[in-house]
Amino acid sequence: MKTVARFVIAVVGVVFVSGCASKRDVAVDLPGGETGYSISCGNSRSWEKCFSRASELCGSGYEIVSRTTEIEEMDAPGLYGPAAGPNAERIMVVKCI
Repeated sequence: MKTVARFVIAVVGVVFVSGCASKRDVAVDLPGGETGYSISCGNSRSWEKCFSRASELCGSGYEIVSRTTEIEEMDAPGLYGPAAGPNAERIMVVKCI
């Protein structure tokens, strides 16, 4: 179990570091030498963008390795008052099958 936790932490770390350079898909090394993709869904309210992009990248299908949601509270007021709500960055790591 500790190995899985370390792997997830490593993948999330790679995703965040890679996310600074690019908000698009990033190839990541998975355990066992396999290659996967870290897909940033942006600020969408659902995972649909990630699912669509994973289908595009992996035409024959994919397996979800991990999904994370980073929620950033918006303190700055919006144009017409307080901001509408939190900003959620969704990131999914997939392996093509």
